[in-house]
Amino acid sequence: MVMLAVAMVMAGLGAPTLRDGTNATQLDVPFIHTSVGNAVYIVLEVGTPPQGIGVLFDTGSSTLGISGPKTTGRNPVCTSAQQYLAWGCAVGQYDPTQSTTTDTIPGSGPVGTYDGTLPAGTISATGQGGGSVPNKCGTQLQDDSCGGAVVYGTTGHTTGMEGEWLTDVITLGNLSARAVFLYMTTLKYDFEEAPVGGIMGVSGRSGDCLHRDFQSAETGSGGKTCGSDALHLLLTGNNYHDTFGLCLGQPQDTGVLSLGGGNPNFYAGEPAYTALKSGPTDSDYYAVTFGKMQLGSKVACSSVAECSGELAILDTGTNLFVLNQQAYDGLAQAANGLECSTDADCKLDLELGLHGVELCLRTTGFFTCQAQRCGLGAGPSGGPLIAPTQGQTIIGYAVLKQFYLIFDRGSATDPGQVGFATRQGECAVACGAFKSQWPCVVAARCQWAGGLCTGTQAPSTIDRGQTGATVSQGTCSNLDATQHPVEV
Repeated sequence: MVMLAVAMVMAGLGAPTLRDGTNATQLDVPFIHTSVGNAVYIVLEVGTPPQGIGVLFDTGSSTLGISGPKTTGRNPVCTSAQQYLAWGCAVGQYDPTQSTTTDTIPGSGPVGTYDGTLPAGTISATGQGGGSVPNKCGTQLQDDSCGGAVVYGTTGHTTGMEGEWLTDVITLGNLSARAVFLYMTTLKYDFEEAPVGGIMGVSGRSGDCLHRDFQSAETGSGGKTCGSDALHLLLTGNNYHDTFGLCLGQPQDTGVLSLGGGNPNFYAGEPAYTALKSGPTDSDYYAVTFGKMQLGSKVACSSVAECSGELAILDTGTNLFVLNQQAYDGLAQAANGLECSTDADCKLDLELGLHGVELCLRTTGFFTCQAQRCGLGAGPSGGPLIAPTQGQTIIGYAVLKQFYLIFDRGSATDPGQVGFATRQGECAVACGAFKSQWPCVVAARCQWAGGLCTGTQAPSTIDRGQTGATVSQGTCSNLDATQHPVEV
């Protein structure tokens, strides 16, 4: 196994500080953008020897799902730079038969700790009527493996993954831990977006509970098998705080995932925090509320009921800013005839907070000045970045990428909080942090040679870190009225 260097917070540049006042141990690993630039993935290594695979990093779901040779409906594995750059393949795959540390989760009988490397209670069975039995599968398949499935969407119009629970060693950067995950056997309706070969859902702070198969997942019938959150095991198993920072970058650049805390090299000033919602439903998401939304000089909505509803989900896996119909209609009305001279007149402000107004996000790019009127801006695929829904409000990637984010995931008794900060500098790590050939070939100033990613990855002359978006503690009126943010 070749050990590659990973960028750490350097002495003298400032260590990340946690909310209890202590300094965090923090490790940076690279993000890479998916095909249309509206989400990011990381290269996760699975097994012994490690097998690298690109997995979507998703704050809006809770399943770690890995594909491999047995998976039907997946993209082929990348074999050339041309194929990768055409977004026609997946970065890597995981073959459990090639790992000396893999093991199945039995469908019947007790689940062991695998020589003490898997914490007791990592797997548990949950009956349809409630109640939990530790160290047991609740979704036995005919071959006595432990089944699992996830579906997204409405009945009859779903996408998702189905497979079996396995356990193996996972490695991110230079952190390793034994975890449980879903080895995908079937993907439904183009679930994966090139170039990923899996998904790492990190919203399930309390774990991930799955039905046995697609049918039971769609109908909600039968028991479930629950597995502990893989990122939690990875961080706490290496004495890191259960916190991570995100510098999401731009489609033409890489981004940075900071494990254990935020990296102050990527943001200016102090982060502004808002508490996460707590409760049986909210614990599966990073959920906040916002009670005011204003486009330029016009208010689109002015209460939590009108704006976010009961909750708004922070989701890096959804590109759009998804609003309930009332808030969407209010925004359309605010935009109607709104005059402008520059894009700064079309800024979109959000006031977040569970306990009154805690912070203001001033975003750009959702509306632009077109013929002296504020009109909808376009995303990487050419469509608008805002959409209405009859379901949950989602603060998606189009909003989140404009800020530096710190997710403090709390604990069993603490729902945690999320911090927003004004970005500065370019999202970049050392070239040696790229552990796969294909992400390396698209990283600025990096090249792949002799099985290693080499180069300087020095800051470019264009500072793409300046998104024009800003953060303020308190109400949006605290921001400088003369500020003129630029289009993202």
